[in-house]
Amino acid sequence: ADASVVWAWWASRVRDRLHLVICLSPADPEFRSRMRNFPALVDCCTIDHHADWPDEALAEVGRARLAPLTSGSSQVQTRLREVAAAAVQCHRGYAKVCAQFAVRRGRPVAVTPGSFLNLIALVGKLTNVDAAAVVERKRRFQQGLVTLDATAQQVTSMREELDALQPQLLTKTREVDATAAEISAEQRTADQYRATVQEEEDICTLAAADARELKESCEKDLARAMPALNAATAALKALKKEDIVEVKSMKAPPEGVKITMEAVCILRGVKPVKKTTRAPTGQTVTIEDFWAAARKLLGERDLISSLLTFKKDEVSDATLAKLKPYIENAAFEPDQIGRASKAAQGLCKWVRAVNEYCYVAQEIAPKRAALKEAQAKHDTATAELASKKAQLAAVDAKLAQLRASLELVSEEKAALAASVADCERRLLRAKQVVSGLGQERVRWEEAKAALGERIACIAGDTVLSAAAVAYSGALDAPARLAGRAACEQAVRDFQLPATLPFDLRASLGDPVLEHKWLSQGLPSDALSNENALILHKAIRFPLLLDPHGLLSAWVRRLEEHSTLMAVRMVHKAPELPGGSSAAGGASIGGPGTAGAGAVKGGGSGGDGGSAGAGGGGGSGTEFMRTLENAMLVGAALLCEHAPEALDEGLHALLDRDLDASSGAPCVRVGGRQLELHPDFRVYFTTAISAPRIPAETATRVVVLNFEATLEGLEEQLLSNVVAAERPALAAARVRLVAEAAEHRRKLTDAEERILGLIGSSTGSVLDDDRLVAALDGARATAAEVQAKERADADTAADVAEARAAFRSVAARGATLFFAVGELSRVDWTYQWSLAWFSRVFALCIREAQDEAKARAFQEDVAALRSAHDRQIIYAGTASVDKPKDPPPRDPDTPQQRVAAIRERLVRQTFDEVSRGLRAKDKLLFATTLAAHVRLADGSLDQGEWRVFTRPEEEAHEVGAAAARAAAQPEDMDAIAYVRPPWLPLRAWESSCALAVELPCFAELVPALGTRTRAPPRVAQDASPEGAGPPGEAEGAARAPAEEEEAGARASAETTAAGAALASHGRSSLRASLRQAIAVVDIATLGAGPGGAGADEAGEEALEGDLSLSQRQWKAFFDSPAPQREPLPPGWAELLRPAPAEGDDADGAAEPSSTLRRLLLLRALRPDACLALLADLIRESLGPHFVNPAPPTLAEAYAASEPFTPLVLLLTPGADPSAQLLEWARQHGGGGKHLQAVSLGQGAGPRAAALIESALSQGTWALLQNCHLAASFMPQLERIVERLPGLAGPGFRLWLTSAPTQALPAAVLRAGVKLATEPPRGLRANLRALWERAEELEFEGAREETSLRRLRYGLSLFHATLLERRRFGPIGWNVPYAFSAADFDMSARQMRQLIDNYDPTDGARAQRAAAARSHGKYGTNSVAPPTAEAAGRVPWDALVHVIGEVNYGGRVTDDRDRRLLRTLLDDLLCPEALDWEFCFCGGASAAHMPPAPTATVEDVRAHVARLPADAEAAEAVGLHANAQLASARHELAALVDNMAASGGAHGGLVAQAAVGSDDLLALAETIDSRLPAPFNLETVMEAHPPTYEESMHTVLGHEAARFNALLHVVRETLRATRKALLGLASMVPELEEVASALQARRVPSAWARVAYPSRKALGAWTADLQRRLNFFSSWIKDGAPKAMWLPGFFSAQGFLTGLLQNFARKDSIAIDRLSLHVHVLTVHAISEVPGRPEDGAYVHGMFLEGARWDRRSRHIGEARPKELHCTMPILWLCPSLDLQPDKDVYEAPVYRTTERHGQLTTTGHSSNFLFMAPLPSDMPPEHWIKRGVALVCETD
Repeated sequence: ADASVVWAWWASRVRDRLHLVICLSPADPEFRSRMRNFPALVDCCTIDHHADWPDEALAEVGRARLAPLTSGSSQVQTRLREVAAAAVQCHRGYAKVCAQFAVRRGRPVAVTPGSFLNLIALVGKLTNVDAAAVVERKRRFQQGLVTLDATAQQVTSMREELDALQPQLLTKTREVDATAAEISAEQRTADQYRATVQEEEDICTLAAADARELKESCEKDLARAMPALNAATAALKALKKEDIVEVKSMKAPPEGVKITMEAVCILRGVKPVKKTTRAPTGQTVTIEDFWAAARKLLGERDLISSLLTFKKDEVSDATLAKLKPYIENAAFEPDQIGRASKAAQGLCKWVRAVNEYCYVAQEIAPKRAALKEAQAKHDTATAELASKKAQLAAVDAKLAQLRASLELVSEEKAALAASVADCERRLLRAKQVVSGLGQERVRWEEAKAALGERIACIAGDTVLSAAAVAYSGALDAPARLAGRAACEQAVRDFQLPATLPFDLRASLGDPVLEHKWLSQGLPSDALSNENALILHKAIRFPLLLDPHGLLSAWVRRLEEHSTLMAVRMVHKAPELPGGSSAAGGASIGGPGTAGAGAVKGGGSGGDGGSAGAGGGGGSGTEFMRTLENAMLVGAALLCEHAPEALDEGLHALLDRDLDASSGAPCVRVGGRQLELHPDFRVYFTTAISAPRIPAETATRVVVLNFEATLEGLEEQLLSNVVAAERPALAAARVRLVAEAAEHRRKLTDAEERILGLIGSSTGSVLDDDRLVAALDGARATAAEVQAKERADADTAADVAEARAAFRSVAARGATLFFAVGELSRVDWTYQWSLAWFSRVFALCIREAQDEAKARAFQEDVAALRSAHDRQIIYAGTASVDKPKDPPPRDPDTPQQRVAAIRERLVRQTFDEVSRGLRAKDKLLFATTLAAHVRLADGSLDQGEWRVFTRPEEEAHEVGAAAARAAAQPEDMDAIAYVRPPWLPLRAWESSCALAVELPCFAELVPALGTRTRAPPRVAQDASPEGAGPPGEAEGAARAPAEEEEAGARASAETTAAGAALASHGRSSLRASLRQAIAVVDIATLGAGPGGAGADEAGEEALEGDLSLSQRQWKAFFDSPAPQREPLPPGWAELLRPAPAEGDDADGAAEPSSTLRRLLLLRALRPDACLALLADLIRESLGPHFVNPAPPTLAEAYAASEPFTPLVLLLTPGADPSAQLLEWARQHGGGGKHLQAVSLGQGAGPRAAALIESALSQGTWALLQNCHLAASFMPQLERIVERLPGLAGPGFRLWLTSAPTQALPAAVLRAGVKLATEPPRGLRANLRALWERAEELEFEGAREETSLRRLRYGLSLFHATLLERRRFGPIGWNVPYAFSAADFDMSARQMRQLIDNYDPTDGARAQRAAAARSHGKYGTNSVAPPTAEAAGRVPWDALVHVIGEVNYGGRVTDDRDRRLLRTLLDDLLCPEALDWEFCFCGGASAAHMPPAPTATVEDVRAHVARLPADAEAAEAVGLHANAQLASARHELAALVDNMAASGGAHGGLVAQAAVGSDDLLALAETIDSRLPAPFNLETVMEAHPPTYEESMHTVLGHEAARFNALLHVVRETLRATRKALLGLASMVPELEEVASALQARRVPSAWARVAYPSRKALGAWTADLQRRLNFFSSWIKDGAPKAMWLPGFFSAQGFLTGLLQNFARKDSIAIDRLSLHVHVLTVHAISEVPGRPEDGAYVHGMFLEGARWDRRSRHIGEARPKELHCTMPILWLCPSLDLQPDKDVYEAPVYRTTERHGQLTTTGHSSNFLFMAPLPSDMPPEHWIKRGVALVCETD
């Protein structure tokens, strides 16, 4: 057939018969990308989504898999249904715990049906092995106790038996003697008979010899005829039946045949047939016819057999005579006859042979006769001999009988003797057994009882143990406790007996094994021991999470008695945001690098591969080769640096999917079938601190979390410090631990041997010599152990004393390391390794020792000098009162040494870590250190610290609930407390929260609040469904920002917030508030802007004027520096903590009181907290930790080693390249000492080659911008790992990178980090700029005086730009990365422009400068000298180059460009050349320039003398409130970072975070309060789009957008609840939602489809409700009189609709229209008469950076501490060709306070709306520098 036809046929068959099943996990991060990249998976496949298995299915599978159990406890076998159901509930419980763990720790743990199958398999294994072992162990103890009882009872019976056996033994002895005498007599008779028999036997032997000789002669003669006879016989045997038949069938046989047959007939005696025939003569004659007889003979069946057995010796002579003629006949020859017939030939041979034999036999006949006679004589003699022998046999039989009788009696005697001896031996052994095991009786009875209890609880314990082994390995200690609690509840629910509370180590642990693990280097904490136990009991290969690299050494020692192979797995770099590397698993046979080596006895594995810096340790082929070798020989394989997702090629190995079809078990790995040795085992380790292990990998391995714990690290550091301070005792402790483990092992082995011997004994244990030997050995071992323990008792006491003395050092070290470790949660680059901390720890110990030695030496020298001086003074006197030599100096006490090490350790750790921290995080770290230290010392209250570090949003929720509870008591007669008018709402709520949570603040609410009667209760959701935003109700009076906030909260009122006050007393008030907070609905609480001031109108309280307490607190609140103000009377004593027992009353610091003052300031004046926080740090740690010196390259270089990379962390505006080049020149002698390469796409090979070159030459290598080469980072990691063996003394590897997760953790932990960032503060920036300046830059300048003054203005301009970034969006909309390079370029160009300026243009420039000065300042002209100098400066060129090119080139926002030009006009202007000029009108001391002729040194001195007010916000043009806002934002960021990092003291804040139940309740509450989506059809029917009214279209679009948002919010909330309950997989998207809900943030999944907002979760949900209510009211009642502009999803769409309506109405092109803003005099919507004819009234706007003066109706300076001012209602009126007024400020309008936005697809900014001209009595430049803007919503 044609090939195409065959192909078509084959394709058709494949299409019809091929079934392809593709299994994909929706939890896989690549799932979505696969769906997008391969749409055929959706279009061409039948999709079947398998949800999580229901409980019924899981239970049924569990029962089916547990049914085949054949061993173990019967309790499990008889209760399979309950066991399976409890396992299902344990599975669900752990799934819920793992989901919560993923939210809390940001590391998902997969729990799938595969995990449940593993659980069931573990239940089966533990039942068959461990449970059976418990039952067996109890049986052995039981048998041992029975043996003890039986042995004791046998002692008496054995004594009686011994007494009875003694007489029997004497009787048997006499019987033996008598029988022996009788045997002696019979023996003599037998000897006589034997001699006679011997003579007869000799005669018979001679006769036999004669007969044998005659017989041999006869046989010799017969041998002549035998060959022929044998040949004839062979010929007969060769004949076949066919041959005989052939002869028989012959009618006329040949003559030879006839004569042959006649001869045969003669021998056989067959007679011929008489036959009558006619003779030739015609006569009738009778003849003998042999042929007829022969044919009859031939017809015999056994003819041949009869011939073969023919009796030759019986042939007669007559027969031979008849035969003779035939023999003599010449024709009777075999050869001739053979021609006629083969059969006849054989018969002929036979006849002739028989004839010959017969003649020979006749010749030997006489010999035969003689032989016969001789044989007769022999027979006669033999008969006589037999008779004699019979007689002898009778005698011998009798003798044998006697001997047998003697033997029997002897045996009985021996048995009796043996019984006696055995009885004596058994009696002695019984005494030994009783004495040897008697001491064990009590312990065995207790062990038997305990094992009985365990057996009774074996069903529940097995389920609990299996669940712990299957699920808890990847979790930390709190999550494990939660999981076990869920499992304990499961066994209770199904009434399975269990040992509660459950302890895995008590259930499955082995003390001997644990001691062995500890001696092998396993950390001694409980978590590590539990992990090792899980590793020991698991049925899957382990994946060890080892971020600190501790486990590899332990695994090597664990496998020290077997072959261990080590290999470094190869995997691709993880895909990171903005990176170019894709995620991948371990490479199986693909390209890459891997180091592999075989280790015998646990040695370190080789790296393999080349030794070059750029090379790896091997390839994926090397990994496969190592894996194959380990599988073949049954070695242990250590796979280090395992990726998060193991390659699919390993899945069959991990699943143990064996194929035994070839005889040996094989498994397919990487496409190859490999033989698997039963002893093969593999350990995967990863250094990733928080790996996101996919479900495909997690279900195939057992993940074990070996993160360092506080307990384990403390023990490790304690061993280190004792080893350094007391090395002998440290070595003794190591020996004691090893000996203790060995002693325990020996004793346990002895006990197991004894129990084993008792259990395996088939008879009496008293008959077992091995048992007695074992008892003796156990007794000797116990005596030896006791002797060693007594001998080591003093050493153990010394070790314990030394460890106790230095434990506080270890505890401090462990605390510090965990404080450092928490920083990685703040920023990925903040990572330090345990190895680094161990080096720091050892360094501090060495330095403390050196310091002590130096101090001792100085004191000794001083003592010697003093003694020498006294000897000189008394040398010439005879006085007997000479002073004695001073007593010997006491060395440092342990307390002094401990204190010195602890102090040095804290400082060294801070210095090392802070070097790599950015400035904003140094305060965080110092605070964390102080808190850790004080919490560890017990001088800081944990509850108070937890309240202080509570996240901002959580604090607002608690405060809002407390404030409502205080203002709305349920009892109408109770006293209510409301916010005083001078106190912001946020401060009042925080104060109420303090009063609730901390007893020391219980009096705060009555002291601050205004007493009033209880108002009527506000029911939950009292607002009508269509209620709109605040201000829409008739007659509603609106306060500024607080009333906006109050409106947000009004829509979210809850019943719990109005819990009743128990009584009028203050204590009951606090209890009532606490109860209110306990049940508050945290999902619906709003949050408004903090720090807003009181409204001008104020609020009236029932009592009228302020009370004395309120006035005192108001004065404290209004203080510019409340942290320095004394508290109101009585409060200092009230906040002073009571001294704890044992505290030193003379202590210098009271950190607890400082903390309470911090709590108070955070509630009232959070802007002052940072200063007080510095006081807390200073009191706790010292002044060094408050303002650490900026780090330098010299410090980083000094802290590095040649193999240590130096990582320079870049920040915007910082470029350390020039400084590093200069540093290289100083240390290397030239610029070539530093070789650099800038990383990017394709730069990896060049970077590797550069490092290789630097290694070979001993120079420095610089890799710049590592964050741009994510794909190169894995190779860089391998290079860094190999540096210790390659780097020479002169080599250094410098890396610069922006903070990014592309940097490998191993590089960050191994390197010395240095954060490079611009100085913080105006003075610091000026100092940095002028430190780099040189006098040469001004010498020879054409206008040196002008250049110096302008250079200072330029430096002030640069410092101002940088400093404004600190204030957030009010400083710059976009935080631009202005760098020192911009300044240097501008400075060089300034001189160049001035030097090259044409003086002929001076007059024109002078006139231009005068005109600019007059227009700007209203002066008549510039002073003549100044004007003359200004004429020689090219101002336009300077402004353009600096403002538009060097600096302006970075600016992308138009409003920022306006600001930059304004600042430049202030600082680079002709007036600056006036000697008396002050920049910016002298807003700050920094604006006062130095003298025009000041040198560089003079300027540096001038900058150094600048006062503290140079750092104020006014120095950069902002209002003082910006300083407060910045401080508040810094504090909020600090607290949030502390909460994110885990707080202090091991994660107190993390543990105090929202629990799972609260998180579920939060999600459910938000979901339940979401309204139904808008019915778009109803909206279109009620408000159909028309040409004249575009607002209907806007309304439809808004409804559709809100519907989409509601759908996303609702679906994600429901999916998250399922995941938290363990009913669905916690995919990364849901994990992010849960984490955001826990942190009270808006999830990114919502934010992506929502409107711009910076609100926290509570305020966001309340704001969403208000927006929905606003549009619901619009849909129901029509368009409102005033639009709530902040409520629009797309405000640009609303504004476009306004312009469109106006344009369509008047037929004007919309492009010619602009919005004119009129500020109305009314503030309430009720005062608005109606909708305007053109445009729209809008409300809900806030003014930031200034305030609206309601009297003068223009913007003015903001009030102190008032960050936002509520604007009156605005009228947005479209206008044609609007010309702005001169006395207005063009204020930008933003949607959020972030100000910066993204360009949307519609061409609009996502944040900026329009420019609103506002009346002003000051120049616009003033408000531009203030950053004044209108915002639609606050934070």
